[in-house]
Amino acid sequence: MNIQLKNNAFLAIALYLLLLVVFSASSSSQPLKVEPVATVDIAKTLSVKKAHSLSLSGQLTLVDIRSEQEWFQSGIAPQALLISMHQVGGMNKFSQDLLSALDGNKDTPVALICASGLRSARLQKHLAQEGFTHIIDVSEGMLGSWSTEGWIKQNLPVKSFEKQ
Repeated sequence: MNIQLKNNAFLAIALYLLLLVVFSASSSSQPLKVEPVATVDIAKTLSVKKAHSLSLSGQLTLVDIRSEQEWFQSGIAPQALLISMHQVGGMNKFSQDLLSALDGNKDTPVALICASGLRSARLQKHLAQEGFTHIIDVSEGMLGSWSTEGWIKQNLPVKSFEKQ
């Protein structure tokens, strides 16, 4: 019988605390505010064909973020701005170089392309955190991936890279 009283006392205290929390939350004059964890939309992607047509029409800037060696090996899109994310200084240096190329305008639409879409997606997130507002991932990449064909296999224009 002593154990039963202890269990009842425990249940009574638990119920009291639960009711206290519920009623104190509902009687508060201020509604509970829930702030979003992130306000950056990083889910923007484009196909290589759409990126090609939009960059040719001047609606966005296509940026090839691969290494110089990759540009030599597979070629580049003729209209692409070449800024490697593999330079000394990494993504922060890339952000500075991109901002300079965009004349300081972080609202300029930019489509990032790498080999298969992995690096461009990662860099897209970084740039969004840096305040760039229209960063688009060309998720098929120049070479494609196991699930999709990229820029080259879709027979979009490619030119040889010449170091300047």
